[in-house]
Amino acid sequence: MDKSLGTVAAPARIIEELLLSAVDAQVSFNFEFLRYYEAEPSTVQLYCECHLSAGELYCRIAADPRAMPKDWINLTAPLRLDQVTVPKPWGAEIWYTGIESRGICSIQNTPLPWLIALSPKHLLGTTTAQDPILLKILAPLQQTVYGDLYLELHEQKIEVYVVTHVDDVAWPNGKGQIRYGFNPDKLKEFESPAAFKQAYLAAVNHYRSIREAIDLELDKIKADNGYALDAIIAPTLAEHWRASLDDELNQQELQRRHTMEAFTDLKELEVGSIIQVQPRTPHSLQHGVRVIEFQSPHYERFILSFGQKVLTQSHWDTETAINRANLDSNMALEPISIAHEPGCEVHQIVQFPQFEVRRIRLEVNSSHTLALQDYGILIGVEGEVRVGEQPLTNEDGMLLSALAPAQRLVNSGSSPAILLLAIPST
Repeated sequence: MDKSLGTVAAPARIIEELLLSAVDAQVSFNFEFLRYYEAEPSTVQLYCECHLSAGELYCRIAADPRAMPKDWINLTAPLRLDQVTVPKPWGAEIWYTGIESRGICSIQNTPLPWLIALSPKHLLGTTTAQDPILLKILAPLQQTVYGDLYLELHEQKIEVYVVTHVDDVAWPNGKGQIRYGFNPDKLKEFESPAAFKQAYLAAVNHYRSIREAIDLELDKIKADNGYALDAIIAPTLAEHWRASLDDELNQQELQRRHTMEAFTDLKELEVGSIIQVQPRTPHSLQHGVRVIEFQSPHYERFILSFGQKVLTQSHWDTETAINRANLDSNMALEPISIAHEPGCEVHQIVQFPQFEVRRIRLEVNSSHTLALQDYGILIGVEGEVRVGEQPLTNEDGMLLSALAPAQRLVNSGSSPAILLLAIPST
């Protein structure tokens, strides 16, 4: 039975009634959606069609009813996440669940927040916030300095990195690095934490002055060559421009950067390494180290320093950041085995107040059944797995909605498979 409901105030109620009826039916309606993630939030009218068939809920949404997608989205099946690539001066971020003004992730080209707005309860569960756990890949360039991320810290955001690749040109021995926390030996040179922080701030400010002088010269070259001042320049060209600058200026930059970096600590990484980034801990993933990242949906950070011009803001936040920084740091805890079945091992690699991440390893021809309370986010790391009827391979991401919490994972490949699963904490 088809129903056209016109404008509705609460689309979640329509979804609830459709599911409770348990009768095959189709409804259409429209509702007002607030684009809360924009710098200046605005509303848009969304048009939706939903139908229930054999207990499975399908939908499609458009901002223009004449542009309704041809394909339906099955909300009771694993939902493949579209990828959004966000260029960075140090490489790129690949987003799976990001919802913010810089980019909106989607499922089958339908914006993720539109789907969540239909019924947060049935998409994300009753215990979750408005936005899902953030999943992204950090893909730094292989060149030293140019591929090093901002040295930054967060007050609220919590993150976990899992290393999936170490570039063999950047790191021939297979061991990459992350700048993480402060150098304990350097800390011992000072009579107090306050004295250490003051000396570090002075070193950063000394470096920033030469950084700004170089960036001013590079901006002139950018403009002369027809580039916008906020354009991202390839490392080979940037290095060519840099070589044209005064030698003494370049040498001063190198010396001051080394002095500044001596205050922070470098930790070694390899494929499979887990990095738990706690709030107020300075961190900077280094060039040529690719990681999968899960994080809480917070969009705040303080930049302490950067070996290039910062393009996203006009200032560094060093003084604020160093005053709030922890001097002690713990990069990762040992994974905890939480399930051991024939051919399957499940480890909890981190547990934060907001979410936890599990690593699932499946041997060939083995399987594991998920029974989630709310939603889950999956990403493939190695091998081939079938999630329900959907294939999942390296760097494929999926959202398991609260309508589909029970899914069977089957290793469908010829080698062991590894997946990561993030779920909200209960």
